[in-house]
Amino acid sequence: MKDDTGIYAAIGHWAQSFGEWAQSFAPEAMLSTRALCHFAIFLVIAGYRKKTDHHRRVVGLMAGLLAGANLAEAYRITVNFSSFAALTQYPLTVVMIGFLFFVIYSRGNVAKLIPPRLNRILR
Repeated sequence: MKDDTGIYAAIGHWAQSFGEWAQSFAPEAMLSTRALCHFAIFLVIAGYRKKTDHHRRVVGLMAGLLAGANLAEAYRITVNFSSFAALTQYPLTVVMIGFLFFVIYSRGNVAKLIPPRLNRILR
């Protein structure tokens, strides 16, 4: 079996270098992307309607908290945009894009985001 750690290290170094370059080159664009991801997550989760319109209480509470937190973060970034532009962190933008992908993939159904073991406990 080959030792591919050098390849993975090179790819990781390249990705980190690209993120640092993007952070120094366009912090406003990265911050705007993060705010838009937070707002899109809020819209997808808040717009979710189950066919029966009955959420389990715990899942509904978790969905409400997640949607509210994302709306609050989008508002906080928008209001403090000029002071946050100096503190842009590219890993947060990457994480938010990834999380937005999973929220859209689950079509806003927060119950699909809960790990199966925890889901069995909550039932």
